[in-house]
Amino acid sequence: MPSLRGNRPDTLWGICGAIAELSKELQPAGVAGSFSETILSDRQVTESNTILLNGVPVEAILSEEVRVSQNHCSSCSSLTGRETSCKTVERAGEVYEAIPESLIRKAALKLFGLE
Repeated sequence: MPSLRGNRPDTLWGICGAIAELSKELQPAGVAGSFSETILSDRQVTESNTILLNGVPVEAILSEEVRVSQNHCSSCSSLTGRETSCKTVERAGEVYEAIPESLIRKAALKLFGLE
């Protein structure tokens, strides 16, 4: 089910928490999941912090309530040796550099019609 592209450990922790909760909620509906992480090259850094649920980005599933933007990312800048921006997600005026567990859960439930 979830797939992460990038190197944000805080987003990874959000995914782990969401998977634990979603497994309990989705199993009775017959939905099983798996997780994969994609390590990105320097040229793919713009794809960092992307979570796909059945191939669909979380922000696309929640497009009516979240907005995607870019923010300077010091950790990716250190990794690549050049100024780098990474994806952020904004919801209700709050900007998240790491996609929070609550949004991951909400997107999964919406995707499977269990919202």
